[in-house]
Amino acid sequence: MAFSLDPGRQYPLVAAVFLEGSDLQDGPIEAITLPKGAVLLSMRAAVVTGFESFFSDTVDSIDDLAKVSIGDGTSGTLFVDAASVASAGVLSVTATAFGKKYTDGGVVVVHYFDQDTLDSPIDAGQLAVEVKYVIPERVNEIQV
Repeated sequence: MAFSLDPGRQYPLVAAVFLEGSDLQDGPIEAITLPKGAVLLSMRAAVVTGFESFFSDTVDSIDDLAKVSIGDGTSGTLFVDAASVASAGVLSVTATAFGKKYTDGGVVVVHYFDQDTLDSPIDAGQLAVEVKYVIPERVNEIQV
């Protein structure tokens, strides 16, 4: 059978979330849900406001210990592995999962943790996470 070009075109779908420090206080959260059949195209994550713990004024450099990991339902560090969120900036995202198909749907999980022994409450911080994906067989336009 000969290959033929598919004239169908689909806009990438985007799911984004802004998480405050208080959203992440109680452990890992399912921040974004991916629908059945989603194929991951890309992800971006950025610290909008640096994270600060309650005890940061009394313990030297505790905010340097503030970290976040971002994964999916199968690996908690698939996209970001223990990246510092002490100051604003773009996080380095591992691209190995781009192209992954979530046949039964999926989730993006964000886990904040302080690597200290004080279990500090989070006073400040905001994290933005964006995922782009497509769902095969959907068509928004026909290219002629």
